[in-house]
Amino acid sequence: MMNEISADRGRVMTGRAVCATRSKSVVIEFARQVRHPKYHKYIRRRGRIMAHDESGTVKAGDLVRIRECRPFSKRKSWSVEAVIGHEDAVGGGVS
Repeated sequence: MMNEISADRGRVMTGRAVCATRSKSVVIEFARQVRHPKYHKYIRRRGRIMAHDESGTVKAGDLVRIRECRPFSKRKSWSVEAVIGHEDAVGGGVS
């Protein structure tokens, strides 16, 4: 997962599209590792974000870059910036 902060346009993240059946909406899943506060073991956590896809080019399994933007709806405050690759080309799925 890549998380950058741009001063003028919000955060940028990279994740995998898991659901692209809605029109102009995709669900992006991203994985991260956090350290347990007591046992100091690294644990995998995942998050899901709904993003706006105006062109409708994103398919399930695509690796995409999303950017934070104005709210489109109650749950959508991110928009798809670019499709980086597909699951077959990148290798492996989301763990």
